[in-house]
Amino acid sequence: MRKLYISEILLLSQKEMKARRVEFDRYRTLIYGKNHTGKSSLIKCIYRTFGAEPILNSKFKDANVISLVKFELDGEKYQIMRDGKRFSIYDGNDNHLKSFESVTNELAPYLSELF
Repeated sequence: MRKLYISEILLLSQKEMKARRVEFDRYRTLIYGKNHTGKSSLIKCIYRTFGAEPILNSKFKDANVISLVKFELDGEKYQIMRDGKRFSIYDGNDNHLKSFESVTNELAPYLSELF
């Protein structure tokens, strides 16, 4: 089994003119806060960036968020970006590896091979 480590996520809403960067500890990250502060949305954004379609509140959907997740797989660095229905994968040196328009036919098989 390969070792996966998510190092950070970057979120950008050009519509709201807001951005957020969250770094994760290599061994443990505790996400806490009061109700309605974005804890669940943060986790859902990670899933969403990798191609899942979690249920998001309407405010988030309307923000048209672009997300980038930086991760390591067995020590090799990668980045995955989602902008709407378009996905792109980059290596640790910011070299573009591949782009995808379809999760089922393109992204999922690629990630399956990668993981």
